[in-house]
Amino acid sequence: MTFTVDVNQPGSHDRAVLSDEHAASSYGIPVLVWKGEAYGVADLPSDIKLVAHWRKARTGPVWALIMKALVAGYPIEIDLG
Repeated sequence: MTFTVDVNQPGSHDRAVLSDEHAASSYGIPVLVWKGEAYGVADLPSDIKLVAHWRKARTGPVWALIMKALVAGYPIEIDLG
């Protein structure tokens, strides 16, 4: 499963995907694929913030992926807008 998120850093904005299907993902823990590289939680810059825009029911495989990423420690804000 993959899900597109916004990547915000001071002075910049980008898009990336959370993926639990990438080769760098282990035991179902997602990685952030950003600018062609896979990043685990420990590999992310300290000033990075991720925003997941999710306006559907809080169930299903995409929601499970977002929750796995949160539990793993990714700095994700969920925009339920």
